[in-house]
Parts: sequence; structure tokens; C-alpha cells
Amino acid sequence: SVCGEDPFCCSSSWDAGCAMIARDVCDICDVEINDATVYVINMRSTNLFFTMDLGIAGLDDRNIIAEGGDRLFAMEFDLDADTLYGIDPDPEPNVLVTIDLETGEFNEVATISGDAAGESTMGGLAFAPDGTVYASSSSSLYTIDINTAQTTLVGDYPSDAGLMIDIAIASDGTMYGHSISANGLYEIDRDNADATFIGEHGFTTNFAQGISMDRETDTLYATLYSGGGEGYYVQWDTETGETTVLLETTPWNAEMTMAIRNSYPE
Repeated sequence: SVCGEDPFCCSSSWDAGCAMIARDVCDICDVEINDATVYVINMRSTNLFFTMDLGIAGLDDRNIIAEGGDRLFAMEFDLDADTLYGIDPDPEPNVLVTIDLETGEFNEVATISGDAAGESTMGGLAFAPDGTVYASSSSSLYTIDINTAQTTLVGDYPSDAGLMIDIAIASDGTMYGHSISANGLYEIDRDNADATFIGEHGFTTNFAQGISMDRETDTLYATLYSGGGEGYYVQWDTETGETTVLLETTPWNAEMTMAIRNSYPE
């Protein structure tokens, strides 16, 4: 087990070394990975748009769709997993778009309006099982009408949560958020944006990140980015905040956002 390899991981704190050990002993840790496709935009590599398997085996195991488009900090599939939505910050103001899965082309839905109209960057987008759609800036949570891009403020995140860079929602409606200030995972109250810290992921994270829920198994995945091209694709334990590295993405020069394509169980 990880504890057997390095007792520090269990007696003191979970860090990047622990996450790497977890990857190497994953047969012991019983890391299960569903059969699903992940859609990714790498913003350090000419905004490269590609797909990979949820359990990607190596750096060459991806399908490049397009490159040279705009950045996307917020991206997620609708409840049917048919339409991929994103919030395009280029040029300002923020615009809600759909992304063509075959070409990577952005198709405008509407400019972000309402309470979030003044936000410079929207980093999170998530669909709840009850049909409510949420958009997030680093400091505030909003609901968003997916047809008009009209937003309504839910609330501001607690100051001690720092910069909430992305959000995701489980099948029971629980919302999770990644804070790059705390380098860890929060559980977020969808009614008021109150946030409770779960635990650190073990990395120093900066700039754009991605998190997305495998809706069929309620397993959280993330593309973590430290800076200078250093990145990791991880599976994230929502009970402890600890991560298991599935792939080191540094050779991709990778600052990525991601969305898993599947639906909540009926």
C-alpha cells in the first residue's frame, strides 16, 4: 500500500510523491477506471483540442481533433452527454459556446449576461442531475441559463477558500471545487456557495486547471497544472482530497481543461 511504501503519506500529509506512489501501486489501491472518453483543451499548446480514454495508458494515446482555436477555462457536457458547452473568454466579454466534437469549432450561444456579466474569467461549468446548470468564477458561484447565458448569483465563496478554479457535480448533487490557493478540494453548498475543505491534492497548482466527474461511477478526475508546462492527470478521492497520478502530462507542455463524456445513471 501507499502507507507501506512511505508512512509519511499516512502519518503526516499527502503530497506529490504520495500521488506518484499511488499510481505505481494502483493494483493494490484498487484504482478502478470506467470506459469513457475525455475531451481536452491544452492552452499551452496552440489550444490543442483532443480526446483521450479516461484510463489513458500513455502520452501517445490521444486523438487530436483541432488546434489554433480560442482558450476555454470552463467546459462540460450536458446531462445527455450530447453537447459540449464552454465559456469562451476571447475576446471579452465571456461568451457561452458549444464545441463541435468533430472539428473543435466554437458555436456561440449568447454573451454571458446578468450577475456574472462583469466577471473577467469564468473557470467552471457544471450540470446538476436536477437540471440546474452552474458557472463559476474564482470567487463566486452562479446559475446559468444554458439557452440564453443569463446568470444569477448564488453566492461568493468563503475568503479562506481562495481561488476556486473549477467545479464538478456528483450524481447525488454534491458539488466539488478545486482551489488553487489551498491546493485542494472543497465541497460546495449549491444553495449559497459555502465551501468546506476536504483535503490537499499534493501539488502546487497555478493558472488554468480542469476537473470533471465520471458520472457513471461518481469518480472525480482532474488535469492539474503547476506552471512551466508541468502537469498531471489524476484521479481524485472526494472523501480525503488525495490524488492518484494516472499520467504525468509535462511532455505535452500541458495546461488543460477537461470534460468527461457520459451521463448520470437513471
